[in-house]
Amino acid sequence: MIINILAINTFKEIMRDKILYSLIVFSIILMGLSIALSDLSFGEKSRITLNFGLTAIHISSVILSIFIGSSLVLKELKNRTIMTLLTRPLSRSTFILGKFVGLLMVIVTLLLGLSFVLFGIMFLMSIPVTAPFFIAIYGIILEAAVLTSLTLFFSSLSKAFLAISFSIGVFFTGHWIESFHYFSTKGGLVRFQSISDSLFYAIPNLERFNWRSEVIYNRLADTSTIASASFYAVILCAFLLTLAFFVFTKKDLA
Repeated sequence: MIINILAINTFKEIMRDKILYSLIVFSIILMGLSIALSDLSFGEKSRITLNFGLTAIHISSVILSIFIGSSLVLKELKNRTIMTLLTRPLSRSTFILGKFVGLLMVIVTLLLGLSFVLFGIMFLMSIPVTAPFFIAIYGIILEAAVLTSLTLFFSSLSKAFLAISFSIGVFFTGHWIESFHYFSTKGGLVRFQSISDSLFYAIPNLERFNWRSEVIYNRLADTSTIASASFYAVILCAFLLTLAFFVFTKKDLA
């Protein structure tokens, strides 16, 4: 299929990007730092190691989704290579979907690789690998998929700087909106409540994919919670990619 070919080419292209290897080095350094800090703590070895490790993995996925995702479409437009691609039997929607799948393949590969590095550190420090760890990694992948589709939508709509800015804004708001909505509802502030209600339904609730604290306290998320979050991610990705298809189809490439 054409999508498979485009996805594989995108995967190979990103795997040669210097940003990817910088992220790998950064993540390994951050994980290594957890070993040094755990030696200075008393009874917090497991918590510090897992916190640093999962944070490194999460940050890497976010940077890849936003910074690499914002350049996928715009790089093709800038280099004019997209005109060559679209002269073949390749629709614009297929182009966007192929880029999405290719980047997601890179993100999953990176996360699995960094997870194995963290496994090694945990083994050396006699920290058990439990089921919540795998659930947390799955949650990071779901969030990365949503951020990637969001960034592709913004990049098909505007320039790289704006696409990155909007995506970062949604990322932080998406993790903060659930708490804001909760406190505004409990506080009974009508003015804030109407704002929080609007934002709660307009902004993707990225906190639904955050199961990293469950790893620290060795709590397993409910099956219904995981299934609901998975369905939510699929719906968001489908909606955002459809918007990206529509905008990119109407875009003047001349």
